Amino acid sequence: MIHFHRSLFSATCAAVFLLPAAAQQPHADAIFFHGDILTGAHLRESDAAKTPARVTAIAMEQGKVVAVGSDADILKLKTSSTQTIDLQGAFVMPGFNDAHTHMANAGKKKLAVDLDGANTLAEVQGRIKAYAATLKPRLWIQGGGWDHTRWPDKKLPTKADLDAVTGDHPCVLFRVDEHIVVANSAALAMAGITSTTKDPVGGKIDRDEQGNPTGIVRERPAYSLILARVPQPSMEERRKAMEVAIQDALSHGVTSVQDLSDWEDFLALEELEHTHKLKLRMSEWMDFGLSLPILEQRRASHSSNDELLHSVS
Repeated sequence: MIHFHRSLFSATCAAVFLLPAAAQQPHADAIFFHGDILTGAHLRESDAAKTPARVTAIAMEQGKVVAVGSDADILKLKTSSTQTIDLQGAFVMPGFNDAHTHMANAGKKKLAVDLDGANTLAEVQGRIKAYAATLKPRLWIQGGGWDHTRWPDKKLPTKADLDAVTGDHPCVLFRVDEHIVVANSAALAMAGITSTTKDPVGGKIDRDEQGNPTGIVRERPAYSLILARVPQPSMEERRKAMEVAIQDALSHGVTSVQDLSDWEDFLALEELEHTHKLKLRMSEWMDFGLSLPILEQRRASHSSNDELLHSVS
């Protein structure tokens, strides 16, 4: 399968700007032919009558599809400056849209300890230990993706499990659903979480039979006590995290997302766009908890007509 990104196909399954080749004679700076191409038009009644569900060739101009049809029809649009690409029968389809993402967190996890797919606690500990060996003393270990339901005993990890491999590093690691973290003793101490700490409203600190924290902390109101002690990433780190997450999305055929990340991450995305490094269409949700003047100011700072990047509230 070939995944085209950015604006080759519409981000939704129905590519509303696809036009039959016979309807116009657009300029084509690139033509893809000899493919098995799903246009998505059959999913919209308004497009089904004028655009076939499957074609063999597509023509592009400035990154957008301007015509679809048979090889013979589309190749008629070729000029001396048109690039032609033989798909050799490959399947092509519109890119996917992901309507709920946290791209900054996803990128940060991949740059930190990536625990996705770990099938045992021992495997988790091995990855953490290897990562810790690359850090300077006392720097935070972050990351996540662990899922205890994949493990044979299905038991939640504890601070003791982390203490065994983290050395002098404070450590906090998100579960795959990002509703739970596990923290080691150093991180809990820095956050002031002890046997006498009350559960914040909307959160929960798991405790053992003696009432001591186990290391499992549930939901944002509770784990924010720990995250507040973690140094904020630099702008360079934010850009890198976004680049890693975006590349991962593109590699799976995702070409547009609705995202919830920090405002500073949006500023990092702006820098990527200005340097022509943003390859994913992104709608960035702003924090609803902010005051209306701040929301209005931030929204006005970037054009809402920007198809590649804009904020919503």
